[in-house]
Amino acid sequence: MVFYNCIAIAHKIKSQKTMSLFHELCKHAQFNTGIVEVSTHVRRTVCKDADVNITNFSKHINILKEAGLIKDRGGCSYIINPQAIWKGDLKQRDKMLKDHTFYIEFGIK
Repeated sequence: MVFYNCIAIAHKIKSQKTMSLFHELCKHAQFNTGIVEVSTHVRRTVCKDADVNITNFSKHINILKEAGLIKDRGGCSYIINPQAIWKGDLKQRDKMLKDHTFYIEFGIK
């Protein structure tokens, strides 16, 4: 179970559509890597399922990158921050955290 609303609050993301897109991207993340290859077909699918206009895809992606929830791998490839969401073995997650730099900043009032 994932509480996306708590993730949104922690990362100061106000847009429900941005979090819906994040949820859909997480569903497409590869097991044990968190990598999401966003082909044209995947982009259409995640936008449709998140109820996001495809012309706003890049805007929502930039919000997620700025929040530290995803990292750009170049091209149309992203990696989900394993500190936020992880699909896979815990040992592999620990390895990912050592091999990649992720920054998450948040404040709680």
